[in-house]
Amino acid sequence: MIAFEVIVNGKKVCTAGIQKLGNLCAHVDWCVGQQVAPSTGFTHESNLLQLTVAGVNVRYKPKKAPHLKPGFRYTESVDWVERKIRPGDEVIIRVVEAARVSRPRKRKRLL
Repeated sequence: MIAFEVIVNGKKVCTAGIQKLGNLCAHVDWCVGQQVAPSTGFTHESNLLQLTVAGVNVRYKPKKAPHLKPGFRYTESVDWVERKIRPGDEVIIRVVEAARVSRPRKRKRLL
């Protein structure tokens, strides 16, 4: 499977991957100044520099009989990394082919 090998300051943090269906992302965010929370409309001051590695895993239910349509069983969000970083930190995201990946730190069933 395609996976992201994430290294911070020379140390491997995780190898993240989605087995069959879903999506995977790894990104660095920087927010500074006044931010608006979409859910409440409240504003707050923010100064955030963060690394996130996460995705959505789709569990698929195959056909059990020829006349039935296949469908999705459920989806879940999966999180490997959510950590603050600092100026000067080196973040490497390498795209690799992997047979096994790191276990997610968090899973949350969505549907």
